[in-house]
This record gives sequence, C-alpha cells and structure tokens, in this order.
Amino acid sequence: MLRFKVQQESQGKNDDRKNGVLMKRKILSRIARLYDPIGYTAAVVIKAKIRIQKLWQLGYEWDQPLEVSLAREWEAIFAEIEKLNQLKLPRCLTPPEAAGLPTLCIFSDALREAFGACAYLRWQLNYGGYEVRFVAAKS
Repeated sequence: MLRFKVQQESQGKNDDRKNGVLMKRKILSRIARLYDPIGYTAAVVIKAKIRIQKLWQLGYEWDQPLEVSLAREWEAIFAEIEKLNQLKLPRCLTPPEAAGLPTLCIFSDALREAFGACAYLRWQLNYGGYEVRFVAAKS
C-alpha cells in the first residue's frame, strides 16, 4: 500500500500563527511542503490552491493578518489535509483477481479558478465484478 504522510505543525518558532493570527507567508509555506508528484492529494490540495488565489486577489501582503473568517477557512483546509494520513492506495495497479487487459479511464473538468484531471485503470475481475485503481491526477 502507498500512504501519504502529512506532518503536523509543531508549536513554537515555526508556528503558522504570529500573535495568534494566520499569515499568507506561512500558509504558502505549509502548502508548498506537500510533495505529491503523482497527484494522490489533488482533490484536497485543489481547495488550497483556489484559496491561495483568493488571498492574492484580496491583496493580502506576506505578513498581513488574515480576517477571522478567512483564517477559519484555512484551519478547515489544514484539518482536511491532515486527514490525508489515512489515505492508502494499492501499490500494484493490477488486482490479484484481474482477468484480461485493463481499460484506461481519464476524467477532467475545469472551472474558472482551476482544472483537474485524473486517470484510473478499470479491471474486470474473474468473478465478473470490476475494480478500479488510481494511476495519477493533476490540478
């Protein structure tokens, strides 16, 4: 199984808060630490990317405190990102009960703020059912 490891923020010197207020600089730093070249986390990280765009559009400076409502949105996003520790994906793209060749399924969608695409392999199984395996995603 492949797992994703999100380190929880330590309190103190590198805390995301300065005087109890969230700052854009630390938000960007925390999001940039998520290394995921295959895209396992794309469905969650896309929310953070859209919110980062919002901070730029609102004209926030690097060390300017965020409004309480925006800080709450970011706390919810960070809580969701930490749930990625529960994510487990099979390392092998071929299930043991696979019969025949797979079908590559690719989905994509776009909004004004972002785009996303993901690829799956769909296998028919020996007993007639189907199983899908995640290949990659981008956002």
